[in-house]
Amino acid sequence: MLVWEAGETESETADCAIGAAHELHKKYWHYRNEALSGVPTGFGIAICGGHLTRFSSTTFFESCVVNVNLGPTVNQVARLQTLAEPGEVLVNRRVAKTSVFDWYSFEQVSDSLENKLSQLKGISAFEKEVFKVRHKYF
Repeated sequence: MLVWEAGETESETADCAIGAAHELHKKYWHYRNEALSGVPTGFGIAICGGHLTRFSSTTFFESCVVNVNLGPTVNQVARLQTLAEPGEVLVNRRVAKTSVFDWYSFEQVSDSLENKLSQLKGISAFEKEVFKVRHKYF
């Protein structure tokens, strides 16, 4: 899990996260085309915007600090990650509405994922609004 902290604006953070997801897919596509065999078709990525709580705890070793992120946003992104198909980027409503970069469009896929979304635990009805990111050039 990668946690992006809000930069200058929330839209800048959302756009950077989506851009990074597409770069990961692009690099993997090149890697897969060069691989001999036995490489999976890809992986799905989920991006959710919202608030979370960071909990840091020292351990028995002074130099080792355990960082844990908690909250409904972390739960939502973990659940959406399981629904993302290889090469696909799914985002929640907050990310879709704050993105301003014109290379991306967002397709609401909540209706097509209705059966799968209803089986997810710990997701409220508001959090079940899911969008698929479409890149203009990728």
